[in-house]
Amino acid sequence: MWNVNGSIRVEGNGTCPGVDCGAGESVSWALGTLEPGEVRQLGLSYLIVGDVADGSLIAQSASVQFDGGVATAGFSAPVASTASGVTPNDGDWELQRVTLGDTPEADWMIRVGDIDNLGFGWPAGFNPFSGNSTPPHGYPWATDPNDSLGTDQVMVVSSYSYSGSSPCGNDGYTSTTARPDNEPVAITLEYADAIAEISLSSAALQIFVDDFQSQVFCSQFQVTLNGVRIPMLEAVVNSLVQTGPIGKLITFQIPTEYLDLVRSGRLELLFDDPTTGAGDGFAIDFVKLLLNPGAFASTGIIAGVVTDAETGDPIEGAQVEVLGGSQAQTEMDGHYTLKSVPAGLVSVKASMTEYLDQIKVIDLVVGQTQVIDFALESDPLSDRDEDGVPDVEDNCPLAYNPDQADADSDDIGDVCDSEGTDICAVATFNVPNGDRDGDFVYRSEAGIRAAQVNILDGAKVTFEAGTDVILSPGFRVASGGRLEARITSVECSLN
Repeated sequence: MWNVNGSIRVEGNGTCPGVDCGAGESVSWALGTLEPGEVRQLGLSYLIVGDVADGSLIAQSASVQFDGGVATAGFSAPVASTASGVTPNDGDWELQRVTLGDTPEADWMIRVGDIDNLGFGWPAGFNPFSGNSTPPHGYPWATDPNDSLGTDQVMVVSSYSYSGSSPCGNDGYTSTTARPDNEPVAITLEYADAIAEISLSSAALQIFVDDFQSQVFCSQFQVTLNGVRIPMLEAVVNSLVQTGPIGKLITFQIPTEYLDLVRSGRLELLFDDPTTGAGDGFAIDFVKLLLNPGAFASTGIIAGVVTDAETGDPIEGAQVEVLGGSQAQTEMDGHYTLKSVPAGLVSVKASMTEYLDQIKVIDLVVGQTQVIDFALESDPLSDRDEDGVPDVEDNCPLAYNPDQADADSDDIGDVCDSEGTDICAVATFNVPNGDRDGDFVYRSEAGIRAAQVNILDGAKVTFEAGTDVILSPGFRVASGGRLEARITSVECSLN
């Protein structure tokens, strides 16, 4: 193995990806550890002249290969193309508007914007649908009047004021462009004829986004379809850190409740932050709408485990979902698997009753399996016994006791305190799923006196301290594994 570095000389002053660079300096990017015979490419930069990247391409890729056990390195000029011909899923990449029926991915594909990396072209071998980010590119650039409105142009959020202040500074797009040219504008997709030919059951958006940096510049993007906010897509966009600037594909499966917007045959997609005043600029290369999508061409797998943050125990039955996409439930050991997830930026949420939701954002590359584990925190507002008292305040959180009676003032509610009282405790049963014949056996805690628990649907449970408890035949079990009915009264026999 050899560690090989590539370097390139910078002319003028400016900022190179990940490092500061100035006139005459030589900036190095490590290629990492390479095995014999391995070839690796590394994205570099553009020429810096007068503090601004002028768009002139210099050596953008570094190839390292081994010949007879000797490492050789060299830089070569990038091979960039403004398009990649014609593909079955996307049509002609050079066209500004394309509508295709019966593609390998969907019943209909509607695209706005050419697929050309904002006019910079794609590095040799780069697939914009792979989930990989582009190398950094220069800015600003001259807007092509032939580009579809809202694509291939710098836009700066409408709440930013060039005469005011911003909460977390300004990005390069903001400082190198001006109003009104950089005002956010909607991207319009029109497909009335296509929607008239099908019965719509699902839809997805694929958007190639560039330089969104909410995490850096404190912006809060709102995303609307025909004026209706789409919170799940907003969560994805506001998780982006595309410093560079760099571009990446987002695939968003439109939730069922928004499909009527799609059925209209016309969508206006708008990205903006009208509230924070952040100095955050962004760009969109192209937008694709897929009607009744099937199998995506570029996918990966997401898998992991969901546990209780406090105990570390696995959580069974938690829901894990790609925001706006596929879903899965955790198994007994807390594991889950999401298959055929479209490559690109993915936001994944884990949720479970009595726990706080948790969202994580990952880059999913085509053909790869990405592991995401979740440790869920208990919800402080959870009220498992439904007595109106949050668990964090309840002196007996698993037994219905709205009066919070505590005769001996030991901070343990009377209904679950067996010491020094003649009050019968109420047990809470966790019952295996599918137990419909009443043969499940529960062992009560020591100190609980004989009692009979009446349940709304008429099922009864009889138990004594230290004995097995058999649920009467016919009682039902909820899908989450707990009693479906709610305890309404307790009859005690103090013998």
